Amino acid sequence: MIYSGYPFTAEPVIFEKILKGRINGRLRIDCSHIAAAQVFADGKECGWVYRGCDTVPVSCEDDEIELKCIVYQSAYNILGPHRYITGDTGAVSPMQYEGKKNFADAPFLPDDTKVRMMRLVRWSMADTAELIDGLDV
Repeated sequence: MIYSGYPFTAEPVIFEKILKGRINGRLRIDCSHIAAAQVFADGKECGWVYRGCDTVPVSCEDDEIELKCIVYQSAYNILGPHRYITGDTGAVSPMQYEGKKNFADAPFLPDDTKVRMMRLVRWSMADTAELIDGLDV
């Protein structure tokens, strides 16, 4: 499961990549399987990206740029409830851990919301970054 992108850790993971060429624009990073990532270029913070595909401004004059992303996973993997009927909903209440329907649940869900199957959120990051030309930083 860890190899497939479902690690059980509360700590962030650091991805590093060397980019060739000078960058003065916005860098698009695919973050479709992460909760958030803090992005650095040559040790300078560029900003944060969140779930989905997001961009950060990057300006480096060197011919090689060290891109570093500190990646954080979904709190759902750390905290659960992992046996909740609909998985990661974005809103968690104490009763969901007990498997009892409550105010945070959709009206159509059954009274017993705990299932046998364990659910987790995939956690991985693509190996590509795309420079978006024509934007000033």
